[in-house]
Amino acid sequence: HPVAQMMAPDAPDAMRLFAWCAENEVVVLTHTGFTGREPAFLRALSEPERFSAPLKAYPKLKMIFAHTGSRARFPETLAVAKQHRDQVWLEFSGQPVPNIKTLLEEYPAEKLIYGTDWPFYPLSVGLARFMVATAGREELRPGILRDNFSQLLNMNTA
Repeated sequence: HPVAQMMAPDAPDAMRLFAWCAENEVVVLTHTGFTGREPAFLRALSEPERFSAPLKAYPKLKMIFAHTGSRARFPETLAVAKQHRDQVWLEFSGQPVPNIKTLLEEYPAEKLIYGTDWPFYPLSVGLARFMVATAGREELRPGILRDNFSQLLNMNTA
């Protein structure tokens, strides 16, 4: 969490950590974007563009962008993810229905992961938004709700 840890993803210490994660096949779940509730001076630490440096430097690095940039940086986060499609999965907790629909149209469904930001955001709201966004595309639900994450972590879902 760049804001909570006060360290940008392209900082030297973070880059060393990401190098280790890439070499050891550790998937990184990272907060992206900001809500506007945090101090302004910390917001720059989680700018989506700052994740490009470790993704470029370590082609084996796999990242899950939590919240897909939050509301303040959704388009920018999606743009970075598209540049590193082979390495980035998008988790979209906190996103409104129109943004979830955008992800369904513009990003591979097998790279989308349902998650929560509990205890900060009500579980029922996020799930309801997901269900509304996928109405008429129910076949995507098992993958996004379970299978995509299991495959990313090489877990057997049988």
